[in-house]
Amino acid sequence: MSEPQTRQAPDENLINAVMQRAFPWPGYAFRPDGSLLTANETLSKLLDAASPKQDLWTATAPEAGPNIYDLVFHPNGLLRWMENPEEVLPETLRRLRIEASSSPTIHETLMRIESYPSVRSLESHEVLPPPVLIERYKLGPISFSIVSVISHLASPGELEMERLRFESFVPADETSEEILRKVSR
Repeated sequence: MSEPQTRQAPDENLINAVMQRAFPWPGYAFRPDGSLLTANETLSKLLDAASPKQDLWTATAPEAGPNIYDLVFHPNGLLRWMENPEEVLPETLRRLRIEASSSPTIHETLMRIESYPSVRSLESHEVLPPPVLIERYKLGPISFSIVSVISHLASPGELEMERLRFESFVPADETSEEILRKVSR
């Protein structure tokens, strides 16, 4: 049996094509350890609206570069605008722990994330996750709710494609849909 082929990075054109399909909803492509590959324009506009004077990817990035988990858990990250961190943070951490259980290379990311005050302050007992996790954010006078959708590409034998994740955020209600459509213009 031949070894699966490996590339330094998945095909950039494919990543961009998938991200275009997420439009007009915010989204990004990343690796299992949370390393950001690309973010779409809608997400960039939302992050700019949240923090117009600070690039949040840079402000929260570890030495290796922008990371979606750092964007969420870092003290200068998204949790500042999150209205329900008690629901979102445990589930996001659970997702990272699942990824780390299947790949020892992700343990460094997990250890870094677990050192943040937002994680240390989480209650230690396990709670059942909600059937659908609705993330709620407030950016100044604007409040919106989103549901995270994570996708993997089926690519037998292609390791880099198997390590590729796409996350898009669909509106959880009509008001949020209106807001996200306006942001995407």
